[in-house]
Amino acid sequence: MTRTALSVRAGELVRAAQALPTAKSADTLYEMIAAGAATLRPGVVTTLRLVDGDGVRLAAIAPSQASVSELDTDHARRVLNAASPLLIRGKRAGEGSYYGLLLADTEGALGVLGLSLPPGTTVLPGIERQLLDMYATQASLALRHSVLAATVERQTATLEVAKGELVEAAKVLALGHLVSGVVHEVNNLLGTVTLRMERLLEAPPDAETAHQLRALEGHCREIGDVIGDLRRFATGGGIGRTLVDLTALLERILRLRQTQLRGGDIRIERAYPSGGPSALGDPGQIGRALLALVLESENALLTVPGGGTLRVSTRREERDGGAWAVAVLEDDGPHIPDHLLARIFEPFVVRDGQSGRGPSVGLAAAHAIVDTHGGRLTVANRPDRGVTYKVELPAG
Repeated sequence: MTRTALSVRAGELVRAAQALPTAKSADTLYEMIAAGAATLRPGVVTTLRLVDGDGVRLAAIAPSQASVSELDTDHARRVLNAASPLLIRGKRAGEGSYYGLLLADTEGALGVLGLSLPPGTTVLPGIERQLLDMYATQASLALRHSVLAATVERQTATLEVAKGELVEAAKVLALGHLVSGVVHEVNNLLGTVTLRMERLLEAPPDAETAHQLRALEGHCREIGDVIGDLRRFATGGGIGRTLVDLTALLERILRLRQTQLRGGDIRIERAYPSGGPSALGDPGQIGRALLALVLESENALLTVPGGGTLRVSTRREERDGGAWAVAVLEDDGPHIPDHLLARIFEPFVVRDGQSGRGPSVGLAAAHAIVDTHGGRLTVANRPDRGVTYKVELPAG
């Protein structure tokens, strides 16, 4: 290569290095690093391989239509092990050499920039090696900046999720206090209405009025049941451990949510045994755990056109030398993305934008409650579509 040609290509390499910080995304940066190194010498194929666990993965190649030899991966590993630039000559006739540069900083190795030289090229002049060393330093800085920027972006998104979850938790707490007060007042008024109705039933003016008064008395009892359910879910519990009928508890929750479920065209299918299983625990806490699971399925099914189906079942299981009260909730909403399923009980994790399902404060709280009771909560995607929530608690 003539001095003039080398000067031109050196200028192109310097400009390519200066342009690296302007990359708009990580993938664009990878392509720019590989393409910039390819400007130094005609016929060179450059590859950028990034450290990935215990190995390296191909991130970019230039020219983009070029093919990569399997040996390139082995060469990159050798460069990583050597922790310094390495020239590997071809062993067969017509096989070019490979020149690899380690991309690293004080935090550790980031990757390997490899140049597959044309056949017949066995060495690189000192000036070209110096230029590539300079370029590798700039590429390392750009890569580290990209990693840090991605980390900041993830942390910012996580903080936004955490902020939203905390705001919602504060709203729920405030609503709980509000509901508790409202329930108390409504219960007092309902008691007065019921008392007066009982007095009217002692001497009804006629049979039709007596029939209507008894119907109203029945409706008042239903209202009283709903108020009782609201009081149990709005208060902190503190009742201690007692026998909890999981079937009856699930039914109370479904009754509380029936307006929202019907409004979203969500159908309920039940499978309860005669004499539902009883768990030993705090009714208020277990109720909140089951309510969180119902809400997760409900919110997922609301995204399905035409609604969907929520299947609830309870049963008693004998295994591991003990008895377990089991409640299962299955829906046919979207799946939870696999990369989020492993972190499903972490409270502040960014959910997938497509399915909208994943970790939440509600699931984390439900898991903590079940775990405190000596039980187990599992979440799994169903084979076709939907999610299964399974609660296992020590049976009473």
